[in-house]
Amino acid sequence: MTERGLASWSDGQTARERVRAIATTLTQPRSVDWVREEAQVSSWQTTKDELEMLAEFGQVQIVDGDDGNPKYAPNYQQRYFTELTELINDHTREELREEVATVQAQIDDWKTAFDVESRDKLEATLTDDGLSSDEIRERNRILRR
Repeated sequence: MTERGLASWSDGQTARERVRAIATTLTQPRSVDWVREEAQVSSWQTTKDELEMLAEFGQVQIVDGDDGNPKYAPNYQQRYFTELTELINDHTREELREEVATVQAQIDDWKTAFDVESRDKLEATLTDDGLSSDEIRERNRILRR
C-alpha cells in the first residue's frame, strides 16, 4: 500500500512525468508547492523547472498569485486547439456537422425555454427573485454544458 492508497497512479513515472501529469490537468492556478505535493515530488526545484518548461511551451501559463508568487494555470487556448484537433482527427465531417446541429438545437431549446438570447442573459437570470433552488440548479447545469 502507498501513502495515497492501494496502488499509486504514479507507479513507473519519473518526477518530471508526474509534474506534467498534474500540471496539464489543472483547472485553476496552483503554486509550485501545490503541484509538487500532488505529484509526489520531493524536489521543489525539479517541480519549478518542469512547470517553467511547460509554460515556455504553452502547456500552462504563469499568473500572479494573491501572495505575489507566481502560480501556474491552465492554458485554455492550448486545450481548445488540442481538443479541436482530436475532434477533427477522430470524426468525419458528417459526424461533426451533425454534432454542431445537435448542439445548436440544444441552445435554441434553452433560449426558448428561458426566453433569453444569449448565455450571458441566461446567467443573469440566476439572481431572479422567485426561482427555486431546483430552477437555479437546472440553469447552472445548462450553463456548464
